[in-house]
Amino acid sequence: MFFTELKGREWILFPHIAEVEDNLAKANAFKTNGGVIVPVVFGGKTQKASILLRLPYSALRKKDLEIRVLHPGEKNWRVLKKVKFTKIIKTEIPLERGCALISIS
Repeated sequence: MFFTELKGREWILFPHIAEVEDNLAKANAFKTNGGVIVPVVFGGKTQKASILLRLPYSALRKKDLEIRVLHPGEKNWRVLKKVKFTKIIKTEIPLERGCALISIS
């Protein structure tokens, strides 16, 4: 399920669009039909990571956003929080096996 969510997605080519504080992991952003998916990988033994997302409004087209997370081996997305769109969205993401998949819609 984890990699299925990324299949056929278009990479969002904006500089520094997804940044993990303290370089504890790596992240990137991809367009979906209703929002953005951000894979967070190479977290090693890190339990959580603080992510800075600099998403263009055109990628979301919404002011009220829902941030969800999916971990390897899981089938269902879990809602982390609901936020208002801002130029920089900062959120804490729990990692399992050093990775997570974030959905912003």
